[in-house]
Amino acid sequence: MIKSKRKFIIKLILVLLWLGVIFFFSNSNGEETGVQSQSITKIAITYTLKLTNSINITNIDLSNEETINKIVDEYHPFIRKLAHFTEYFILAILVLILVKETTLDKKYLFVILFCICIATWDEIHQLLISERQGRIIDVLIDTTGCIAYLIINKLFSIIKKK
Repeated sequence: MIKSKRKFIIKLILVLLWLGVIFFFSNSNGEETGVQSQSITKIAITYTLKLTNSINITNIDLSNEETINKIVDEYHPFIRKLAHFTEYFILAILVLILVKETTLDKKYLFVILFCICIATWDEIHQLLISERQGRIIDVLIDTTGCIAYLIINKLFSIIKKK
């Protein structure tokens, strides 16, 4: 049963849009996604190093392209997995907001199962894309992002009640 049809539809549209974002990212071929994530990693690392250099935590020469590329290569796999985690952290937020508009019991369980299904579908879909692979570890990382949000949400609701 839906509490408010209008709110439900708006929140459903947000979930569908985010699913479109996930599909868009997974639909790129392996070379495209590698170049995109490599450039995002380089931007993130460069800005992080600028910040840490400015507060004297690091002293890395940002004009040395070889050094920057070495750091990017080292952290790139971590950044890619963090992207998986973040995609499904956000999906869990949106799906939980959506199911709160219903009288559905076990909302957290529904969100987890929904995210696992989408993550599995996403990895199977990637098997059909040139130079991409479907990996069970990515499903686990995606699910971890979902569960991390639900834990944070539950902790905040417990704190809010006190």
